[in-house]
Amino acid sequence: MTAAGFSFDVFADPGLVWFRGPGSYSLDELIAGIMDVRNHPDFHPDCYTLVDFPATTIRFDPDGTLAYRNFFGALAGERGHTRWAIYSHMQETLDTAYVCHRILTESPIEVAVFEDFDCAVGWLNRGDPRTMPA
Repeated sequence: MTAAGFSFDVFADPGLVWFRGPGSYSLDELIAGIMDVRNHPDFHPDCYTLVDFPATTIRFDPDGTLAYRNFFGALAGERGHTRWAIYSHMQETLDTAYVCHRILTESPIEVAVFEDFDCAVGWLNRGDPRTMPA
């Protein structure tokens, strides 16, 4: 569990992060959760990430756009090619996911947004974390 209340599992083999968080969070809290994953001993920069937010709301502050762009830009700079699949049903979170997608368009982090969990898992092609041993 992260300080912001997110939970995650890092599966070193096949190189998958399963990032979850029920509730409502600011983008700053999301960034803090991402940093917790980044500091996990089993995490490596080419891990693919499944962001599992079916009923999670991420609040985006337009005044923070430059700070968010700088954070995600720095994150992309320290990674090789990787993928983030963002799964949600919440329109506000989907909107924020699309902002993240636009910020990372020219980076080695491919971002795709899904409203279907199985489609997100299939796009990552690293296996289904629901069936992996913790």
